[in-house]
Amino acid sequence: MNGEQALFQGAVQAGVRVAAGYPGSPSTAVLTQLLRVAKERGIYAEWSINEKAALELCWGAAASGLRALFCAKGVGLNVALDTLMAVNLLGTRAGLTLLIGDDPSAYKSQNEQDSRTLALFAELPALEPTRIQDASAMMRHAFDLSERLELPIVLRETRSFAFTDDGRPAPDLTLKTDAPISSPSPVDITLDRQERRWIATTSNVVGRRRALHAKLETAVEEFERSPFNRLTLPEGARVGILSAGFAASKLDAVLERIECQEPIARLDLGTLHPLPAELTARFLEQCERVLTLEETDPIIETQAKALAHERGISAVVVGRRTASGGGFFPREGELLAPQIAKGIAAFLGVDAPPASAFTRFNAPPLSASSLVPPVSAGLCEGCPYDPTFRALRAVLEERGEKGVVLADPGCAVRVMLPPLETLDVKTAMGACIGIACGIAHSNPHTRVIACPGDSGFFHTGLPAAANAAYNRAPIVILVLDNMTTALSGCQPSPTTGVTGMGERVKPLLPEDFAPALQIGLTRVFDPNNMEAAKEAFRAAFSHNDLSLLVSRSPCVLI
Repeated sequence: MNGEQALFQGAVQAGVRVAAGYPGSPSTAVLTQLLRVAKERGIYAEWSINEKAALELCWGAAASGLRALFCAKGVGLNVALDTLMAVNLLGTRAGLTLLIGDDPSAYKSQNEQDSRTLALFAELPALEPTRIQDASAMMRHAFDLSERLELPIVLRETRSFAFTDDGRPAPDLTLKTDAPISSPSPVDITLDRQERRWIATTSNVVGRRRALHAKLETAVEEFERSPFNRLTLPEGARVGILSAGFAASKLDAVLERIECQEPIARLDLGTLHPLPAELTARFLEQCERVLTLEETDPIIETQAKALAHERGISAVVVGRRTASGGGFFPREGELLAPQIAKGIAAFLGVDAPPASAFTRFNAPPLSASSLVPPVSAGLCEGCPYDPTFRALRAVLEERGEKGVVLADPGCAVRVMLPPLETLDVKTAMGACIGIACGIAHSNPHTRVIACPGDSGFFHTGLPAAANAAYNRAPIVILVLDNMTTALSGCQPSPTTGVTGMGERVKPLLPEDFAPALQIGLTRVFDPNNMEAAKEAFRAAFSHNDLSLLVSRSPCVLI
C-alpha cells in the first residue's frame, strides 16, 4: 500500500460523504479511488472545473453537515486561496480536510512551492504523516480535529510519500452487502441565518479572526500530546535531528546506513502548524546542536530558531538555511537519501555512505503506473497536437510571420521540444489567454496565439476569454480539445460528456460560448485533416480581431 492508498483508506473510514478536486499529481489518486467506490459508499464525488469550484463545493457540504474532502496539488491551492481566506474565518460544521500534494523538485509541476506556507498564511492547522503507516489514522484524525475546532484542516503529502510502498497489501474497501452505509442528514443552513454564521463581512472580521486564533491555541494543546509526533531522547545525547512530515521516513532509511557511535536525539513532527512549542522546546533543551530536515522550505528550522531564542535555549539549529553554521542541505529540490546522508554525515562529523548503499529514496519518485511519458519524451505517437502545430507553423511560414505561441500546463508543453519547437510562453493553468492579451496590446503587429487545453479553457481560461472579448484583444484562442485531462491521467473534462462518477452528460463545448462572448470568427476542425486545419488558421489570421479555433480529436490514450 502506498501513501495515497493509505489516505484513501482513511478517508473512507472517516465517513467522507462529499469529495471534489481538480486533477494534479500528487493527490489525484485519492480522489480517483474515491470516485470508483462513490456510488456503493454513498459518496458524492466530482472532478470540478478548477480548484476554487472544488473547495467551494466541499465547504458548502461541510457547512451543511456532511464530511468533505478537497483534493488538489500545491499549485492548485493557489487557485482556491481567495475562498480559503474567507472560510478560515467562518469555520465549518462537519469535518473538512484539505488534502494538498506538494511536488519538491517540480517533477510534474511549474514550481516546487511548499504549501505549509499557505497553511501558515491562512492560519489553519497543518498535518503531514511522518510514515505511511500513520496516514490512514491521520486522515481520520484530521476530520475529527476539524469538527472539534470547527476549522478546515490542511493535510499535506509530498510526491515521495504518495508513491512510496510500505510493503502492505493495498486495501480492499469494496462494500459488503451486510454492511449498509448510513449517511447523516444534512442541516438546514437557514437556521444559522440570525447569527450570520456563514457570512464573511467587514463587520465581523476582527471577531472571527480572534475566534480563529483561539481555535489555534486549542490545536496547539492537542498537538503537544499528539501521537503523530515522536520524541526520542537517548541518555547522553548532545546532538539531535528534528524532522518534519515524511522527511522522517527518509531519515529512518539514512540512519540505518550511517555509522555513528554518538547517541542522537530525534523529534519527528507530524503536526506542523501550529508548532507544538513545549514539545519542541523540551527537545531543544536536551541538545547542543540540532539539524532540521524538511521539504522544501526551512519553515520548521526558522520556527525552531525563533523558539530557542525566545526561551533562552542555547542549542544551535541548522538545516537548509545558509545562516548559523552553514546549510547542510541544498535550498532547492527534493532531498533524496544520498543528499540527506551527506548532510547528516557532515553534521555528525562521520563518513557518508555511498549513494549505492541506498535502495529507497535514492531516485525521483515518479509514478510507475503513469500512462503518460515524461516531458523529455515529447508528444505521444499519434497525438493530435502534432498535426495541429504543424498546420500552425505552415500557415505562419506562408504568411512570413513568426507568431508568439503560448500554452497552459499539460501536454502542450511538449511542443517546446524537437521537432516542433514552437512554444514561447507557459506559466499556469488558464493563464495563456490573459498573457496573450498583454503581449498583443503591447505589440499590435505581432501574431499571438493562446493555446489552452479543453480542461484548461474551463479551468480559468474562460474568464480570460471574456476579458479578451470585452477589451477586444486581437489574439487567436486555439483550444486544444483532446477530450480528456491527459497529462494528469486522462480524467474527464467538460468536453468529454461524462462526469468523474461515470454519468453521461451533454458536453460543454468551447465554441458554444463564442456567441455570448461576441467572438466574430469561430472555426472547429479535425487536426488530422491538414487542409482543414490550415484553412482555419488562414481565416483566423485574416480576421484581425479576436478569433476562436477549436482543434478537436481524442487523445491517443483514450
